[in-house]
Amino acid sequence: MPPLLLRSMAKVRRALIIDGYVDEPACLGVPPYVSPQTRAAVGAAREAGAEPMLLTVEQWRRGTPLPKADLSLIIAGSAVPGRYLRAMPASGREIG
Repeated sequence: MPPLLLRSMAKVRRALIIDGYVDEPACLGVPPYVSPQTRAAVGAAREAGAEPMLLTVEQWRRGTPLPKADLSLIIAGSAVPGRYLRAMPASGREIG
């Protein structure tokens, strides 16, 4: 990680990362069912010395309270429009 980024995150002790699901074909049905972007964000938080807290959009929808954090990040996206059988990516209305 670039030193400048590490310095800018120096005061971040807790990072909340919400996995809003990414529906890229490479991510669907592949264990551990967490997108590479989400795993990279958790790794970056750890590398910067922060405690990453991962929450899925399903947990958020069910009313799990959001923990206090110095930094919050939502990773979500629909690359292909369509119908979903189980998990639905986070929508702009939910995030906004």
